Amino acid sequence: MKAVLRKPDGSVEEIQIASPRLVPLENIVLIAEANRDVRQDHVARIVKNFDPALVQVLTANHRDGRLRLIDGQHRYLALRELGIGSALCVVFEGLSDEEEARLFVALNRNRLSVNAWDLWKQELRGADQVVTMIDRVVRDAGFEVSRKAGLN
Repeated sequence: MKAVLRKPDGSVEEIQIASPRLVPLENIVLIAEANRDVRQDHVARIVKNFDPALVQVLTANHRDGRLRLIDGQHRYLALRELGIGSALCVVFEGLSDEEEARLFVALNRNRLSVNAWDLWKQELRGADQVVTMIDRVVRDAGFEVSRKAGLN
C-alpha cells in the first residue's frame, strides 16, 4: 500500500506503508516536535468515554530502531493511562523528519469535523432516545427538524 505526500514545491512523492498491525504501546515513542501540544483535557475525555470499539489506529514511523508516533498522541496517552498494552498502528518505514511532518499535515489538514446536523441525523438513525423523542414532538406539532434555520 502507498500513500501520496505533497512536497513544499507542489510535487508529490509516494511512500510505502504497511497494513495496520497490533503494536505494544511501550514500543512507541512520542517526539515532541512531531506532535501537537498535549491537551490533557482531551486525554481525560477519551479516558472517561473510552470504548475499545471506537479507538482509531495510530500512525507511526519506524526509524532508527524506534516507532515514532506521528498521529494519535491523545489516543496513545489515553490508552497508556487506561493500562492498555497495545493498539492498532499504521507503520511507515524510514521517513525523514520532513516526511513525518508532511504526513502529519496530510492526515490532519483535510479532516472535516462532524457538524451538529450530521450528528443529529445519525443519532436519530441510531434511535437515540432523547433525539427520537424531540423529533416526535416536533413532527407531532407539524414541523420537522432540518439543517436550515427558520420555518421550512
